[in-house]
Amino acid sequence: MELGDLYEEYAIMIYRFIYLKCRDKNLAEDIVQTTFLKAIMQIDSFKGESKISTWLCQIAQNEYLNYCRKHNRQESYDEYVEKNTELFLQKTKSFHDTVLEKIILNEQADVIRKILHILEEPYKEVFMLRVYGEYSFGEIGELFQKNDTWARVTYYRAKTKIIEKLKEKEESL
Repeated sequence: MELGDLYEEYAIMIYRFIYLKCRDKNLAEDIVQTTFLKAIMQIDSFKGESKISTWLCQIAQNEYLNYCRKHNRQESYDEYVEKNTELFLQKTKSFHDTVLEKIILNEQADVIRKILHILEEPYKEVFMLRVYGEYSFGEIGELFQKNDTWARVTYYRAKTKIIEKLKEKEESL
């Protein structure tokens, strides 16, 4: 496969992956370009032990972390959720989850934001990739170097944890 073909096949996936983290179109585009430049320079280090998309996403992740270190950029998923609660509610509603729909109808977005803030990894990231990034379970599995079943189970567990915490909050009121 030629570099142009790789770029055409994976650039959008990498862009979405990084954009989900930084919420900056220009930065995401820059990191995509840098990712492919590094991939060209490091192609000999790719041993084929993982999928090429996983390898490219790992390069992109490292580039983003390097950027954050250099620029003291600290915005996280939690801050993004806090700033964009309305977007979160719209995305969550599309999953037709009755418990979450009930919470949305009761306008308890702040409770959901707080729950997401304390949700441990990898549940938080898998949930965010699925809801915000609209990643498939296969794509999420690849990013974590797992399979799609792992991604489905992790997403289900994250959703269950959110629902449990929501029920606890309701009961304590």
